[in-house]
Amino acid sequence: MSHRDDLLGMLSSQKPDRIPFIFMGFHDEATTCKLAPADCRDENTYYIPPETSSPGRFSAEPRTDDSRERAVRM
Repeated sequence: MSHRDDLLGMLSSQKPDRIPFIFMGFHDEATTCKLAPADCRDENTYYIPPETSSPGRFSAEPRTDDSRERAVRM
């Protein structure tokens, strides 16, 4: 099975053969906003921040249920 199959199976409560890992992301915020649908991103979406952005971009709060759903849709 592929890593994608392992991840989708795990999300369906199946035990994967290995720890699922899917590397995905965008180079910068502008690309993220252009390519990722708005319902798939939030304050915890990873991208390489520009030098001018604040180092504390990610939320310090635990992910909400909505945030987790957005991550799964991504």
